[in-house]
Amino acid sequence: MNAFPAHVSHHEREVAELRADRELAVEYLRLAVQSLEHTDERVGGMLALSALAEAYGDLAILAVDAGVVDAPLYRLLARSGVPQFNTPAEYETWFGQQMHKLTLDPGACVKSA
Repeated sequence: MNAFPAHVSHHEREVAELRADRELAVEYLRLAVQSLEHTDERVGGMLALSALAEAYGDLAILAVDAGVVDAPLYRLLARSGVPQFNTPAEYETWFGQQMHKLTLDPGACVKSA
C-alpha cells in the first residue's frame, strides 16, 4: 500500500518533508546556496530555496542553523550572480519570471557549456 496519496504533487511532498525534518531543511539550504554558485545548478538551487521559503516562510532562522549567516540570504544570492532582493515579494516576482522563461525555453536559464 502506498503511504502517499496520488494527488499530492512532488512540490507539496517536498515542502511537507522539509517542514517535518529540520535537519534535512538545514542541509537542503546549505546545498541550495552552494548550487547558486554554479550556472548549471542555479535553477535547481532557486527551486530548493522556493520550497524552503514555502516550508518555513522566513529563512533567516534556518540560515543560522545552516551556517550561512554572514549576510542576509538575499545578499548571499547576490554574491552568486543572482539579483539582490530587498523583500520576499521582489524575490517571488523574479523567481516567477525565471520559471516562466524556463517553461518557454528550458535552456533560457542555463548557460551553455
